[in-house]
Amino acid sequence: MAKPTAGLQRRLKTEVYKRAAQVAEIDFVVFLAGPYIEPEDKSKSSQSVASVLRFELFHSLSKEGYTVSLGEYHELIDSYKEELGPHHNAAAAELDHAQEVASLVIMIPDSPGSFAEIGAFSMKEDICKKMIILSDVTHEKSDGYLNTGPVKCAESLGSEVVYVDYKEVADCFSIVKKFSDRVKSKLILKLRLKT
Repeated sequence: MAKPTAGLQRRLKTEVYKRAAQVAEIDFVVFLAGPYIEPEDKSKSSQSVASVLRFELFHSLSKEGYTVSLGEYHELIDSYKEELGPHHNAAAAELDHAQEVASLVIMIPDSPGSFAEIGAFSMKEDICKKMIILSDVTHEKSDGYLNTGPVKCAESLGSEVVYVDYKEVADCFSIVKKFSDRVKSKLILKLRLKT
């Protein structure tokens, strides 16, 4: 491979720094859906293995510099009151947030609320393309409605579905991190193509 001239090498290094600065300015918002947690209180977030996983992912992603949003945030739901008017409700607010604000959606289906969320989100291709579903490995062979309905629909519209052991938090975080890196690189490319 040919080597660029010294002047071009300096310019290319400048471009690398410039691109890194642009990437650093991107606010990568992760919508983390799943069983109820209270991010500031682990004892209230340990009703199930899935809620412990969600709690740990929340804190791991936050430490990595991601902005993590949860449906439990009343401020998130309330922020849509004016926009949605008489149609304001938690389902519509979360759906809009996942579509318009979130860069990445992580779904941990393990509670009535999260089953409803996956049902709604699985019908929206723009959400599915940026959604990873971490489903409990014990349900991998299930032919129940969750797998044959919302999970199958989401996968057909671009979601990544991974069957995991919810107790293996480090493994789950590694899977999420790889997926988020892919989504982030696509987002960066998309932003660059717009300019």
